[in-house]
Amino acid sequence: MKKNNIMVTVIISVIFLGIGVLLGTQVSKKDKPINNTAEIASVPLAYINGLTSGSPEKAYELSSEVLKGRNSIEVIREISKTVKSDKAEIVNPELYINSEADSNSAIYLANVKNLPKSAMGRTEAAFVIRLVKEDGVWKVDSSQVY
Repeated sequence: MKKNNIMVTVIISVIFLGIGVLLGTQVSKKDKPINNTAEIASVPLAYINGLTSGSPEKAYELSSEVLKGRNSIEVIREISKTVKSDKAEIVNPELYINSEADSNSAIYLANVKNLPKSAMGRTEAAFVIRLVKEDGVWKVDSSQVY
């Protein structure tokens, strides 16, 4: 009889341990970030670097199909000419990711210093870049320079 009680106790303990492990795994999955922010931020950073370094083809490769449909590589080359700089410096970058679980959009904001003088004499510009996830890969969907 004592042997049966020990067996029942062991079986119940194993069941509770299994339930605890299963629930612990589910909680840890929920705690993981939805998106890797460093991975997402690397896309607009490379895009800006492509434009400012005079490598518009690199920037164009990071563009979504929608952006490529609206702007040819020639348009991106013209934009690149206006912001090309040997000393471009990205400052105060901010990344805003849609908080929904299946988010596929984000906004990246950054100021870029040491650019060629604008018509107003400024050497700094604000970049606003909208990102989308396209076939599982983050791409630039639109960009504005102010």
